[in-house]
This record gives sequence, C-alpha cells and structure tokens, in this order.
Amino acid sequence: MGRFLLESDKSAIVIGSDIASKMFKFPLNPGMRLTLVNKENNISKEFTIVGIFKETDQTSPFTGNRNMEMYTSHEAMKELLNLNKYSYSMILVEAEDQNTIEITAKKIDDSLRKLHKDEGYTVNIMKSLLESFTEFFKILKYGLGGIGAVSLAVGGIGIVNVMMLTVTERIKEIGVMKAIGATRDNIRVLFLLESGLLGAVSGLIGITIGAGLSFLISTMGGFPIMVSWTSLAAGLIFAIATTVIAGVYPANKAARLDPVEALRAE
Repeated sequence: MGRFLLESDKSAIVIGSDIASKMFKFPLNPGMRLTLVNKENNISKEFTIVGIFKETDQTSPFTGNRNMEMYTSHEAMKELLNLNKYSYSMILVEAEDQNTIEITAKKIDDSLRKLHKDEGYTVNIMKSLLESFTEFFKILKYGLGGIGAVSLAVGGIGIVNVMMLTVTERIKEIGVMKAIGATRDNIRVLFLLESGLLGAVSGLIGITIGAGLSFLISTMGGFPIMVSWTSLAAGLIFAIATTVIAGVYPANKAARLDPVEALRAE
C-alpha cells in the first residue's frame, strides 16, 4: 500500500504491516504522521507514512520479523539518533549470481580498506551456508530424480497392463472394426490415442496436485515456490509421451489380431 522511499524524501517513512495494524489503537495508513522518539537523547522527529509493506511470512536479517520493520532516509535517522557523522551497522550487498560472490566481496573489501585501513569493519560472505543449501538441493534433486525414474517405470508398466486388458476385453470389437474395413494403422492409432488421452488426464491431475501443494507450502512454509507455465507444459507433454510409448506394444498387438479369430472370441 502506498509507495517506497524516494531520494527526495527527508521525513518520509515506510512501515511494516504489523506496525500499521497491531501497535496502535487504530490502523495506520499512508498520509498519516508518525512520531518516533529517541528516549536516550530526548529527541523526537515526525515522519509522514508514505507506504506500508504487504504482510509476509519471510524473516528479516535485522528484526527477524519483516512485518515489524521501518524504513526511512539516512538523514532522518542521523537527526533522530543525534549522530555527528554517517554510520552504518550493516550493509547488505547482493551479487548478480553465485559465481560473482567472491569477486564482489573482494572488491568491497579493497574499497573499504582504502578508506578505513582494516579498522572497524569485516566483510563476510554466506559461503558455507550457500554451499550447504547447494548440497542439500543437489541431494534433493537426485533423490527426486530417482523417485521419478522409479515412478515412471512403474507407471509405464501399469499403462501397458491397462492397455493389454483393454485389448483383451475389446477383441470382438476390434474384429468388427476390421471386418468393416478398419486397417491395422487405424486400430493402432485408436489405441495410441486412448493411451495419450489417459496420459493427458493423469498429467492434468498431477499438475493440479503439484501446483496446489506448491501453493500450500509457499503459504504455510514462509518461502515462495515458483511454478512456471513452461514446467507445467513440459510435465503434461512428458506424461502424454510416456503413456503413448507405453501403449505401443498393446496397440501393435491389437492391430495384428486376426479378424476371424477376434469375431469368434467370447
């Protein structure tokens, strides 16, 4: 709600959703004024609320609860805290990607060393934590890949069995179709289409369940899981392709049936 800080803002403030809705007897909204007090130096400063952050379950490196954070200009905080010079307790820097983290950290360290001569600062990178996360997701990737491969094999065998059962139950129907002029290719295409339809329905059910679980995890777990349309489409295509491939053998068996023998079947 509202907006974030602009460079021209001197006494503007952006507050978290909990501050706006829970800390006072009435809800705060953009345009209202909020007075902060520095009790140590008996200094107060009035701010204009220009924005309120949307409620989130994500944690913050500063407060732990992002809904309790406030952002204002450095000049305003310098005045409120009675600072004679600019000072920072922490600066967070985000690298472009994982491969540039160490290079970025070295450039920052070199720049600070020129200004402060190794005094009063440390440059830390979350390399160990990043490596742990990378290793965890690598194990998760291979684990899920293995489970997926087993599921694919079991599913393929299941499709073959289902289609073979279908062929067995429809032998007489196949004989009738051949008797009225259906070719082997016609029978083969018919059963392959049925296999593909089975895969499409199964794929749509799987996509719906997967997207639903992702939404629940994002909502309840406090971290976002992005599901792209590309991955959903790829999953559906893969499901259809798997069932069509699994249906090749039953389709060929149905196509090779002798119409005379098929019509005699009970």
